[in-house]
Amino acid sequence: MSIADRARNRASQLSRFLDTRLPHRGFVRDAWLEVVEAATGPECGLLEGWEDIGRALELRIGLDLGQRPEPARLLTYLPPGRYSELLTAAGFAPRRAGKLPDNGTSDPALLDWRAGIRPQSSGDHREHRALATCLDLMEVHDLDHNHPDWSVDNRRFWFMAATEGGSLGDHPELRDALGVVWARYVEQGRAAFHELGEQVVVAPELAAGFGIADLVVGRTLVDVKLSRESKPPVDQWLRQLLGYLLLDWDDALRVDTLAVYAAWQGRMLTCSVGQLLKVASPGPAASLTALRNEFRSVLRNDLDLFTRRKSQRLNPR
Repeated sequence: MSIADRARNRASQLSRFLDTRLPHRGFVRDAWLEVVEAATGPECGLLEGWEDIGRALELRIGLDLGQRPEPARLLTYLPPGRYSELLTAAGFAPRRAGKLPDNGTSDPALLDWRAGIRPQSSGDHREHRALATCLDLMEVHDLDHNHPDWSVDNRRFWFMAATEGGSLGDHPELRDALGVVWARYVEQGRAAFHELGEQVVVAPELAAGFGIADLVVGRTLVDVKLSRESKPPVDQWLRQLLGYLLLDWDDALRVDTLAVYAAWQGRMLTCSVGQLLKVASPGPAASLTALRNEFRSVLRNDLDLFTRRKSQRLNPR
């Protein structure tokens, strides 16, 4: 069960732990909900496919903010031509490693791509193609999670098989909806992300991969959420962010702020970790280190099972 699933389930270990240790976090929920409810989202009649659109948007935003193409493994499902096309549209370019001569490789996945000038428009043909490719990658999103040991050739085979008879990127309504939230990001969200800091970590793994967050920007842990509901589940969003924060056992990410980017509304919702611990604790402000240690003990059995299964996948007999 992922951290997102645990956050949705009010009876999960994560939810019960937070209800006991940080029961007064409603002040964050209420403040965030007020901001989201005051923002108007665009009109859209699409009824299905929002989870895929949200994941595709996370991928595209990560490419817009990161200095290297991430998540690297998922991107290598793309055939060479589409790989180069996507990265070029996102503002990346390959560069030589020092003074070494050209190694002659024709596979773009083996080149050292670095971020350059980001596209400032959200409506040109290249961007439409890039968004369609991000949607197509959602066809293999779960395969990538379940088969991290696959070779690049095997990944490309399964991508071609998954998209051969039609794909998410071929669906005009999905493309249009993704285009709408991408345009809102370019117009409003991008500036809000840049205000958080320069250093960007895309899809950071926590507790050896037990949890995978969306982004860390500066010292802010950011989750990208897409909701058209009149009252979005902001308390669930907060539980998910706190789950990621607690999984960072050794404070490797040095997070001091939690944030949700509400993509449909184009709003960044933030709260400092120190303020949250001070107000949400039932007594004196809880120690983040102590909370992490206690949460680690609560998840001990799940962590052990995850470690065993991961080892079995990587070292099959």
